[in-house]
Amino acid sequence: MQKTISSLLLVVFGSTLLSAEVFDDNKEGFILGVGVGISRINSDVTRNSNNNFKIKSEYDTGFATSLKIGYGFNNQFSAFLVRNASWFSYSNDQKDDTYVSGILGLGVSYYTSKNSPLYLTAAYGQGDFMNQSEGEKEIGGALMFGMGYEVSPHLQIEGDWILSAIDKSNTKLSTSAFQLNINYLLY
Repeated sequence: MQKTISSLLLVVFGSTLLSAEVFDDNKEGFILGVGVGISRINSDVTRNSNNNFKIKSEYDTGFATSLKIGYGFNNQFSAFLVRNASWFSYSNDQKDDTYVSGILGLGVSYYTSKNSPLYLTAAYGQGDFMNQSEGEKEIGGALMFGMGYEVSPHLQIEGDWILSAIDKSNTKLSTSAFQLNINYLLY
């Protein structure tokens, strides 16, 4: 997966430099976006063996982040590397540890028409779940589906639903997170 992502970034940056279409207020060419917001996450976690860690259907609210690096093929369609993450603490965790759950993958956005501010987005990639205090990271698969609205050029409000599943020998984990982000997109 890392070789695929590295190759994609090389192609995107290389083609952008050759075409000189960087930050010209046109959605074609290089795209860089960052976002922050809130997240509502549901976790189902079961660890067997010595860990005996179990959280069943716990809902928590936290902080959301978003990063997109990619290429706009035209004013309606773009492809990018995406990293969305939810940062939260479990309400019943006596240690008050911070957890991170998210997706790192390849995504696309499609505007409903050339001049429409409304767009759809989707991504597929690697899902992760980590206890920041312990530094243990569990990895599995993830999907993301979303919808956004470009309030003004470069400024977007986006809602995303992220599903991830990890099934290791001693850990079964599934998360479902809804994120509402305000993104700033350079194009």
